[in-house]
Amino acid sequence: MLQIPLENLLISIIFVILASAIFGAATLLFKKATMAVGEIKVHEFKKDFKGKVSKLLNKYMAIAIILQLVAWLIFLMAISRYQVSIIVPVLSTTYIFTAFYCNRFLKEKLSWREMLGILIIILGVIILTYPF
Repeated sequence: MLQIPLENLLISIIFVILASAIFGAATLLFKKATMAVGEIKVHEFKKDFKGKVSKLLNKYMAIAIILQLVAWLIFLMAISRYQVSIIVPVLSTTYIFTAFYCNRFLKEKLSWREMLGILIIILGVIILTYPF
């Protein structure tokens, strides 16, 4: 096994959690962008492709795309410093951020199953990243 300094793990975890927070914010903005169109159905897009796409290409979509690019760059910085097999699962914290943002800003309710899932993600990240 390749020996990588422990401080690289800490830096990588910080980067990937930051990327996850940004991915979560971008997901919220993608949802807000789609709210201008309503439920997206393929057969309706075929009828009025230009009209539907023009509604989708709003300020929320533009900001979300920029945030996605920034998050990917930060994520690449994380995986360049430590083992991918450890860092990639930490990216699952994106679901936690997304749930929090949607609960806070879209007033979506979290069920007990979603909260349990979030707890399992947190436990998994701790188990994976705790330096034994």
